[in-house]
Amino acid sequence: MHPLIEPLDIQVDKLAATLDEVLKNTLWKRTLVRLKESQRNLELALLASRANWLWQNTTVTQREACFCSGLGRAPGLFIHEQLDSLVETLSSLQAAVTANDSQGVADSAIRLAQLIIPERFYSVRNLPDN
Repeated sequence: MHPLIEPLDIQVDKLAATLDEVLKNTLWKRTLVRLKESQRNLELALLASRANWLWQNTTVTQREACFCSGLGRAPGLFIHEQLDSLVETLSSLQAAVTANDSQGVADSAIRLAQLIIPERFYSVRNLPDN
């Protein structure tokens, strides 16, 4: 298991210390040293606040899904909640492509779009006319 996933199940009261440990050798942490103390404290407080909020508003499984997908909370949870439908639709799409079934490809692509467009992160600004 990736070392950054394991802290996703820690208790919220140990979150700040774990974040400090995980981030200790990162570029972000080294950059903080160059900032004024007030800016550094603000950045650290913001990170801790955001992490606390995330821990209080998600489950371990949801946090792991967001982390593994490389997405933020809203789009990551959307994928997590729609996973079965998305996998089924993508499997149908792949099968249609493999079978050179243009109508199946079109139908599956439309189903995929209908599944993901309701989430703002995945929506398009201007839908095509057809």
